[in-house]
Amino acid sequence: MKYCSNPDCPNPANPDENRFCQNCGTRLLAEEGIDGLGVNQLSQSSNSPPSWQCVKTIMGHKSWVRSVAIAPDAQFIASGSGDKTVKLWHLESGKLLHTLSGHIAWLRAVAISPDSRIVASASNDKTIKLWDAAKGELIETLTGHSDWIRAVQFISGKVLVSGGHDQTIRLWRIGGQADVRSLAGHEHWVTSVAYHGERQVLASGSQDTTVKLWSLPKGNLVATLTGHAESVEAIALSPDGQLLASGSQDQTVKLWQVSNGKLIYTLSGHTDGVDAVAFQPQSNVLASSSKDKTIRLWDTKSGELLHTLSGHKGWVFSLAFSAEGQTLVSGGWDQAVKIWQLSS
Repeated sequence: MKYCSNPDCPNPANPDENRFCQNCGTRLLAEEGIDGLGVNQLSQSSNSPPSWQCVKTIMGHKSWVRSVAIAPDAQFIASGSGDKTVKLWHLESGKLLHTLSGHIAWLRAVAISPDSRIVASASNDKTIKLWDAAKGELIETLTGHSDWIRAVQFISGKVLVSGGHDQTIRLWRIGGQADVRSLAGHEHWVTSVAYHGERQVLASGSQDTTVKLWSLPKGNLVATLTGHAESVEAIALSPDGQLLASGSQDQTVKLWQVSNGKLIYTLSGHTDGVDAVAFQPQSNVLASSSKDKTIRLWDTKSGELLHTLSGHKGWVFSLAFSAEGQTLVSGGWDQAVKIWQLSS
């Protein structure tokens, strides 16, 4: 008999042949536990992972919060909502700094430039807007997508990447108005994008159930990763660029090796579609959030479930870690932005 190490598991006993708990997805332990510790002792051991606590819940949006981002300088949070606004909040106090209005449809994604000076927002109105973070003023509006825009990310201080329902990925030069390059290859909506600067790898996730890897600056397709049974809703590249995580409507998170496209783990445990994934900097931890109202933290070395964070009252759409990895921000259907902090 094997036992689940998750203290919240409704039924920790599992058959010997299982690797992961049939009830909550946590990696199973042998009856004697690990390193001689009994199962009941494990959660109190000195090797237990640090815990996360929700230290602040910010309310202010009038509709669901679809996307969140933390400024690299750790001074503010950006949140994009179904109320068609972007709000900037002081990270430490939660005070509202600016409300950015101008989009005429739902916000789907927000991103912040490496120098923390510019906020980008992508919308169902088919535009990307660039905002001065300090002044809360519109800098420019980028047009070119022919359908809803689902994802946006800064590649550098001067270049953006976006993906949308027109099945394309577009690269934009700030100040240039027009898109620099358009990449096509997906057979359905592009739902997510991620980029790693040192490796010059661009990744895209799609409703067509695949993840594609592209090399920049040429934009050549390097690999297509298959394995998800339903739409890929979120992707993220690890800080060292070696791993890629994908979250899907099939309720799983998959962890891939970027160099060869090999599947490392399928992380099961969520009970509804996965909408966001994010790697914690300077650690081996991956966070995922879901329509099941939870955030789950996984060990990328073992595939083990470390924590399940509860608190949102609806789907959890978005996640973002601070640069030092000690703060996690989430946004959800309940119109809330939650700030979580790591405590030892």
